[in-house]
Parts: sequence; C-alpha cells; structure tokens
Amino acid sequence: MSLFEKRYTISTWYGEELELTAKKIYEMVLEDSKSNYNWFASASELVGVCQNPSFPIQFAIPIEIAILNCFANIEYEGNCGFGRNVINSDDEKAITECYTSLYDIDLEEAMLARKHYLTEVISKASYVPMLFDPLYHPGPTFRKLREEWISSKVEKYISQKTIDFKQLIGELHSDFAEMIKTAEANGEFSEDEKRIIQERQAIFKGVFDI
Repeated sequence: MSLFEKRYTISTWYGEELELTAKKIYEMVLEDSKSNYNWFASASELVGVCQNPSFPIQFAIPIEIAILNCFANIEYEGNCGFGRNVINSDDEKAITECYTSLYDIDLEEAMLARKHYLTEVISKASYVPMLFDPLYHPGPTFRKLREEWISSKVEKYISQKTIDFKQLIGELHSDFAEMIKTAEANGEFSEDEKRIIQERQAIFKGVFDI
C-alpha cells in the first residue's frame, strides 16, 4: 500500500474516526457483510464516503450492493416473523441512494440486489401476522394470492429508478388489503376454510375417542 494513496475519513459506530484507503474500506465492508449486523460503520456513513467524487467506482459499487443486500436480508427476517429492526432516517436515506445509484449499473449483482431489496419491501407491505390479523387466511389460496401479488408489484416497480419506500409500503398495504377483501367477498377462501374445519374436527374426534 502506497503511503501516498488517498485516504478517506470515516466515523465508526463507536465515534472513532479512521483514515482509510478506498480499498481498505471495501475490504472491511465485505468482511462485515458476512453478517447483517455489527458493521464497523453505519450505512449512511459508508454511502457518504462512496459518494465522494474521488472515491473509486470499482469499490463504491460493491459497497453499495453489500449495503442493499444487508438491509434486504434484515427485511426478510422481519417478513419471516422474527421481529423488525427500527431503521433510522439517515440509513433509510442511504438505502434509497444505494437503490437509485445502482439503477444504471449494468452488473448482475447490482440488478439482483435491487430486486432483492424491492421484493422484501413489497413483501413487508403484504405481511400479516398469522392469527392476529383479519386479513390472514390459513391455506394455500392466501399464499398463492400473496405470492402472485408480490411478483406483479416487483415487475411493476423494478423499472423505476427512484422510489419513496416508506410511501410505497403504505400504498401497497392498502392495495393488498383491498385485494384480499375482494377475494373474501368472492368466496375464494371457502374451500380452505372448510378443509381446515374438517381437519380440526378430525383431530378433536381422535383425541376424545382415545
């Protein structure tokens, strides 16, 4: 490493200021990206450094991809029912900037990262806790409708360069709710409900027959 190689000031989570080369920042991010948590610096801090005009694009792009995948994985955990982490406004802005800046990057990893994050955001808009939400219906019909709805929305929005994700989640949740209510009115969940009732009756009968 050359002593004259340009260094960038970056603040860590612990308030320490480091003077690092672009390559070193890239290497540290790639190491931290093996986990979705406990990175050495915040997303907003890393994106701020990447947006420095002198920061090499060959390092900025994989850093932004890693950030987007990280937050997509965090949203995925929430969509699986493991609880949701509160993301501060600075990091929300950084995520949006990563998503936008990767739009024009003709690289498979960049396109996959954008789709991964968008898919999890749209899944979040359609997430309903089992047993605790009137929109939820046990059975394959609900799952199929939700999967098809998510796929259609990803296809619709993936071509947009910039998205207000917070606004999108609110709008899509309302859209999803209307879709499910229409399916309810059309009796699309009736067969699933009948089968579940029959299965429960069979279970109870078996218990009392013992």
